[in-house]
Amino acid sequence: MHLGCRRNNVAIIVLTITVIFLLYEYHYTATLHGRFLALQSNGGQVGNQLFHLCSGYAIAKKLNRRHYIRTLKADGFYIGRHIQKIEEIFPRLKNTFTVMEVGGEHREPFALTKDGKVSCCEYEDPIRLQNNTAQFLVLDFHYAQNARYFEPILPEIRSLLKFSRKVIREGKEIMKLWGVENANAVCVHIRRSDFIELNLATDLEDTVRKLRHIATITNLNEFLIFGDDADFMRRMAETLRPNLCLYQHQRPHLDGG
Repeated sequence: MHLGCRRNNVAIIVLTITVIFLLYEYHYTATLHGRFLALQSNGGQVGNQLFHLCSGYAIAKKLNRRHYIRTLKADGFYIGRHIQKIEEIFPRLKNTFTVMEVGGEHREPFALTKDGKVSCCEYEDPIRLQNNTAQFLVLDFHYAQNARYFEPILPEIRSLLKFSRKVIREGKEIMKLWGVENANAVCVHIRRSDFIELNLATDLEDTVRKLRHIATITNLNEFLIFGDDADFMRRMAETLRPNLCLYQHQRPHLDGG
């Protein structure tokens, strides 16, 4: 009699576990109804991930899909901390994507270079993929650094990139210490360390010319320069005189690129 009760209890436990598993499986499947789009994940820092999120969201929206990030581990780096930092700085972006690892993805070559290689910055109109029926569509596109993808929805992107209250408060404190009115300065981010090695570093003369053009069309007359090359920023500030220029040096590993 005692053995029979134990068998009944075991059967009930097994049945309960089976039911729970089936309910979980049903719920998980139900939450994935719809079509999704992802770009190739990259191991870049905050600046690269921000471009990824904006371009990915814009492309997905154009194709009536939901943007998702395939993995938080890319190119040997854990990018979750950069995504978290972006969410803290721009909380509205949090609702534009989801993070999930799924099976059954369909990979699609996209925005290739002229010699057929995966690119970082080429533009291709996503509209050719509007009839693609894959539930999980992955574009073989690294970094997605081309503003043309989100220019059609630029007002929405500006709204999504509204700073959190904490960031605004901390930013005002820093600007106050520097003596810069927050509405009267052109902010310039300089990233040269690794680009020097790649022979892709910023050119001083060309950069100054473009900065002056931006200052003219925005009616701004002060410059706030920050980045990883102190000597380059000093020379830039000297070239931009008599305009007021302040510059702040960042160590390369703290740079947001």
